[in-house]
Amino acid sequence: IVIDQRRFLAVYSREELNLTATQRSEILSLRGRIDRILSDLIQEAQAAGEVEALDPPATATAVNLMISTLPLWYRARDRKRMDAQAETTRALALRMIGAAM
Repeated sequence: IVIDQRRFLAVYSREELNLTATQRSEILSLRGRIDRILSDLIQEAQAAGEVEALDPPATATAVNLMISTLPLWYRARDRKRMDAQAETTRALALRMIGAAM
């Protein structure tokens, strides 16, 4: 989804400072919520012995940032390269949370 919608996300990233304080606050709140949900999922997987994350909250934030900043630097134009980048990003996220590969 992030790769497919990268143009819209890149515009948001560049125009964030032009949002109102209320709009920025709402977006930061959503980002925090996503980080907490992802952290909870990582902690649940860790408790089940499925992953070995060093620090679930920090890892959640790092994974979220890795994914959410793709639109700022990713430029492939064909489906094959987009799919390859999605797979690389997935593999990196799994390594970050300490999942067996």
